[in-house]
Amino acid sequence: MPFTISPPLLLELERCSWDAPYEEDIVSGPYVIDYTSSDKSTDTLKLEFSHTGPLRFCLADEVTSIDAPVYISESGTFQFTVKVVHDILNRQSNNITFRGLIKATEESQGPPVVYGCRDVDAANYDGDPTHIHDQNLCRYDPEEVFGCRDETALNYDDDPTHIHNQNLCVYPPAAPWYELGIAPPTATFQPNSDTEEVNVSFQEIDADSRIQTRMHPVDGFSVKAADVRSGHLVKFDEQASEGSKLVFQMVPGGWEIVGGTNTHPLLLQPATFIVTVNERYKDQGGQPLEVTLRLWAEGAALPVLSPVMNGVFQKERPDECYMDQTGNINIRVNVTMVGPSTATLQERVNAGSWDDVGGTIGAGSSNLTVHNRDPGKTYEYRIRYNDPGVATLWSSIGTVSTSCERF
Repeated sequence: MPFTISPPLLLELERCSWDAPYEEDIVSGPYVIDYTSSDKSTDTLKLEFSHTGPLRFCLADEVTSIDAPVYISESGTFQFTVKVVHDILNRQSNNITFRGLIKATEESQGPPVVYGCRDVDAANYDGDPTHIHDQNLCRYDPEEVFGCRDETALNYDDDPTHIHNQNLCVYPPAAPWYELGIAPPTATFQPNSDTEEVNVSFQEIDADSRIQTRMHPVDGFSVKAADVRSGHLVKFDEQASEGSKLVFQMVPGGWEIVGGTNTHPLLLQPATFIVTVNERYKDQGGQPLEVTLRLWAEGAALPVLSPVMNGVFQKERPDECYMDQTGNINIRVNVTMVGPSTATLQERVNAGSWDDVGGTIGAGSSNLTVHNRDPGKTYEYRIRYNDPGVATLWSSIGTVSTSCERF
C-alpha cells in the first residue's frame, strides 16, 4: 500500500517563559497524502489521526478538526494541516512536549455489491445470479398500466385491464362518529318534589385526531316513554326542557295501597325513558344513538292517611241538622283532618250522584257547614285528601235527614 506525505511532516517550536506570547494559532501545512491502491477495485486506505497537548489535525481549511477516520478509496490524495492552539501554548513554560500520530491501514472491501431486476417478467430482467434483486429497478412492458382498483377510493380505476396498485389509492377522510350519554343513567325524584332535571351529553369525535367536541344535535333530543306504565307515572316536560337539560314531571295521584301502606310505584320499579337524536348521527359502529334513562322516587312508603268522618250532627244538640233564624236548613259536618293536606267534600241527595260542595277543606279544619238544604231529604257526605303524596281514599259516609227544628 504505497503512500507518501509531502512535504515531510515537521513542526519545530521553541518557547521560553520570557518570550512574548503568541497572538495567533500556529498552522503548518497543508500536507498531502498520496495513496496508490494495490487493487483499485477492492482496497481502501484508512487514516486515523491522534494527538497530545495543544496540537490539532485539521482539514485544509485550517479550522475543521479531524475527529474521525478518513478513507481514500482506490487511489487518491488527502490534504490536511497541523495547528497548535496559541492560548494553550502561552500557558506552557519551556520544554513543551506534544506529538501527533497518523495511522494508515489498507482495507480490502471484497467484491462490490451489484443490484438488478431479477424478475423474469420484467423488460430489463438481470440474469446474473450474483446480482441482488431490487424491485424498484424493474421496468415492465409498456402495455401494462397500474391503477387503484379499490371501489372505495376517490381515484377508483374502473378499467379491468389495469393492474391494481394499492399505493396509488387515495381515500376520503374518515367520517366522525358521535356519543350520547347520561351520567348517571338514573335519576331520582326527591321527597316533596315532583320535578327532576337530567343533563344529557352529546359530542362529536374526530376519526383521525380523536378530538372530542361537545355540541347540540340538530333537531335536539327525542324523549319517549319505554312502556305504557312509565308514561302514566312520569311525563317529559318538553316546554321546561332547554338545551342539554331535560325536565320530567311525576304524574299526581300515582300512590297505591300495597301491604297496608301507601306506596308509590316508582319506589318499587323505575319509569323508563329512551333518549335519541336525529338518525344522521351514528356511533363508532355506524348504529343510531340511543340511551336509556330510569327515574325512581326516593323515600319510604307512607302510612295510609284517610280523613275521618266523625259524624254529621250539630254540636251540643242531638239533632243532625238545624234551621237558622231565617228558616234555612243547614247541615254541620264534623271531620278530623290528619296532616297538612287539604281535602274535598262531596255530597249526594237521596242516593243520587256525588257532587263537590263547600269548596276545599283547609288543613287543620274540623267542622264545616253546608247551608240551605231542602227539607224531607236524605243527605250523604264523604271527604278525600287532595295531596298526591298520600292515598286517595274516600272517608266513611256520614248520613243525615233534613227533618229538623229551628235552632
